[in-house]
Amino acid sequence: MELKKIYEPLKNNPALITDILLNNFNNNIAALKKYFPEIAIQFENYIPKKSMDFFCSPTGFPNIKFTGSERDFYKEKNPTLYGKFIQKITQSDNIEQFQDMDCPFAFSEYLTKEILKGKIVPPLEKKEYDPHGQIYYKYMNRIHDILANHLFFDNKYIQLKDCDYIPLFTSIGIGLGYHLEELTKKSNINNLLLIEPDTDVFFASLHSFDWAAFIEATFKENKTITFFLDDDPDIIGRKFYAFFIEQGIFNIGGTYISTIYEDELSGKIVKSLTDFYISVFSAYGYIDDRAFGISHTWNAIKKKRNFVLTTPMQKKYTDYPVFVIGSGPSLDNDLAFIKKYQDKAIIVACGTALDSLYHAGVMPDFYANTERTPQVKQALDVIPDKEFMNNIILLSSNVCHPYVIDTFEKTAIFGKWDENFVEYLVSNLDKTVGFDDIQSIMYMNPLVGNMGISATVLLGFKKIYLFGIDNGKKQNTENMHSAYTSVYANRGASDKGGNYEIQTLVPGNFGGQCETNRIYIKSVISIESALLTKKDDPEFKCINCSNGAYIKHCTPLHSEELEKLFSKMPDINKKEFQNNFLKHKTKNFDISEEQFKKIIHPELMNRIYDNIIDMIDHCKKTKGEYFKLCQDINDFLKEIRTNISTFYARTAESSLNNMLVELMAVQFGEDQQNNQKAAEEILYVIKDFLIEAKELFAKLPDYSLGDHKKYYPDGKVGRDMPHCKAPDFPPFLNIIGRSYDDPVKKFVKKYE
Repeated sequence: MELKKIYEPLKNNPALITDILLNNFNNNIAALKKYFPEIAIQFENYIPKKSMDFFCSPTGFPNIKFTGSERDFYKEKNPTLYGKFIQKITQSDNIEQFQDMDCPFAFSEYLTKEILKGKIVPPLEKKEYDPHGQIYYKYMNRIHDILANHLFFDNKYIQLKDCDYIPLFTSIGIGLGYHLEELTKKSNINNLLLIEPDTDVFFASLHSFDWAAFIEATFKENKTITFFLDDDPDIIGRKFYAFFIEQGIFNIGGTYISTIYEDELSGKIVKSLTDFYISVFSAYGYIDDRAFGISHTWNAIKKKRNFVLTTPMQKKYTDYPVFVIGSGPSLDNDLAFIKKYQDKAIIVACGTALDSLYHAGVMPDFYANTERTPQVKQALDVIPDKEFMNNIILLSSNVCHPYVIDTFEKTAIFGKWDENFVEYLVSNLDKTVGFDDIQSIMYMNPLVGNMGISATVLLGFKKIYLFGIDNGKKQNTENMHSAYTSVYANRGASDKGGNYEIQTLVPGNFGGQCETNRIYIKSVISIESALLTKKDDPEFKCINCSNGAYIKHCTPLHSEELEKLFSKMPDINKKEFQNNFLKHKTKNFDISEEQFKKIIHPELMNRIYDNIIDMIDHCKKTKGEYFKLCQDINDFLKEIRTNISTFYARTAESSLNNMLVELMAVQFGEDQQNNQKAAEEILYVIKDFLIEAKELFAKLPDYSLGDHKKYYPDGKVGRDMPHCKAPDFPPFLNIIGRSYDDPVKKFVKKYE
């Protein structure tokens, strides 16, 4: 029933307000029990934290005022827009409208009109240089050309009121709920995400709004409604990320975020949503990376390299303090402390921090690597003393490049959780192989510091200290890396532009601001996610000594504040620790190439791609059909994920998701005819991609990154397709810009 009809009796008889509000509440709780039982349990006997008074507005609509507030709800929560609403009424010649000045429903109608003036500004992929020869870049750059040709980078988009379909509308703030009725009447929203930080306000809306009818109508039209009732921006951001994973990443291309409250918390929630929204893009990676990862996994197994087991480490070892060290510029401030106490902690060198520590005289116990690229080997080769590596254990995942694995005698290889291949091997190999004992790792991306921190958390260490994990640099400073990192300081590797381009400011670990960018922000989020897994462990602590970006769930401390603690600690028997770790916490496996090849099924991947190609062929190429196509592909892959294989579903989604985001995005340009032309061209490119993607799987497991060039003797990335020509294969990427006669020919351990 429409709200105006529900509240019509109150115009003449305000005394009925209590009966109507209670009736609404009972009906709404009944509906929540049916569709959202957890919310029903939370609110059926809810006791508000703040006292509130319901009263009738002059037009008969219930309004509320919280005790202690001088103004009613919307005047308090949205004063600027409410002021404009009053101004509009007072300038009107219609005297009857004056009673609307105190009507929450009339304000909600005005609020809705203002919201619908907004525009979906979709995220459009920038053209990227392909450093390795990957078909992902080949096709995404072709899509970029289509977007540019059709002028989508001119930022001319239609208003929400003119959109005949909105994939995802997010409202930060529910209020009394009145604007939702108007919003869904005047726009076609497929997924409605409602965020209410104040549970008292949601409780009030259960009395004022007809949620029962609203929810029933939403589900009857096969649309979705999702509630986030939380005031923690970080938790809301994580739920937002999970929402896209469940409902379809393609929805990013048509997402609108609205706030109805003017307060600091809403601003923090918007920032959290934006940060996690950025992370969704790379959720499933690229198709080439999947193929490289499978081949690199086989290389590690074939060469009998040790993988990490799920067997817990002894408490004796997990109580050891761990220094996780990155090569951020603030590392130089802490090197004196690290050198002095290097024998009292397990030391994890992350990426080029190995270079820094070698030149500073610090002996690491582990080297943490995230990447699958052969260029990592170049960074390792700058160290003159090759024996230096002999006592260091490689901490990496199964996608680590063969060149890197071959550099280390000792390895501890995790299964990369989000690529699912190790999980797939576990479910398809004979149990006698023992592969199901392998430990998978989350939150190891996007940077080497993520692997270092996630690995130490997962291994069970209780006391973690971060140094040089800066994720940017302090505002108004120059260097992006430690001065001891010779690959940047002396060998010409660039840390300017690209992944090092400064884009924004974030709070610093010790106050002030840190200059950073999107990839560093993603790294911080990933670190926080890893640390959050230990929130219920009272023995766990993480101390951040880095003078860079602030990281939640860490305690900021300068290294000099730790002097008293570490001066009393005993030295660690590193040899005993490593021997025990390798013997009880790692293992290699005896798997033949025939066994490995038998569980890779290119024909299954082909059938999945063929099904998607068939959906594309039957798409009628109209705006509504493009939306339906994206949803159908998502539902199809969700079914594969549930009933057949998570690995194959995720593999199919990699790269394809990014393309579907762009297909969705081009629906919101001002020129509808232009939109349709661009969408049709993009769809043809996606079809070409799916056809060529099938060919990668026929080459497995012999498709290592760099070595894969042997399959393209004509010097082109893949082959020419009807709607996408093959670009030239890029030259091998050499990160070393100049030679350098390193004076530190042999490693010397230094304590001062």
